[in-house]
Amino acid sequence: MNEAWSLEHLDHANVQTEASRFPLLAKFYTEILGLVVGPRPPFRVDGMWLYCPSVSKSRFDGPAIVHLVVRPDGTLHYVDRQTQFERSEDGEKSAVPIPRMDHFAIRATGNLRGCVTHLRTHNVPYKIVVVPGLGTRQVNVRDPDGNLIEIQFPSSCPLPPASEMQLVHSVSRL
Repeated sequence: MNEAWSLEHLDHANVQTEASRFPLLAKFYTEILGLVVGPRPPFRVDGMWLYCPSVSKSRFDGPAIVHLVVRPDGTLHYVDRQTQFERSEDGEKSAVPIPRMDHFAIRATGNLRGCVTHLRTHNVPYKIVVVPGLGTRQVNVRDPDGNLIEIQFPSSCPLPPASEMQLVHSVSRL
């Protein structure tokens, strides 16, 4: 069996916000950046998937590059709800919200089992999730700073045995 695999490209950014700010962010991504609202799987949280305008509005066969997500309880994953400060060129200090990026995803090709074997060999905690309605296989890992990365394999990739669907250490946040 060929265990080779490789990364292809960045798949999407997941941006999380409170329900009260969702319309403002949706307007920014659609009206300011020009992204197009398109199909989204039936997740348990509210949100929208945004596509590049080059993808036909009637046929969404390209990737949704931004996943805008409403945190139903008003909290955000692994982010303290504080304010950070930026200084302008003239030295003025102004409050700005802390960025709310949750993860980034990279599309992969090849053998999902090879990826899992590689992660296990290096003792990297991971968890495989199958996207409801799509079947995409997400191998979720964190970098040394705790940033969540999804390695996305197509639904045609066979899943590993149940015993290999995750490797989680006691301090892991996967």
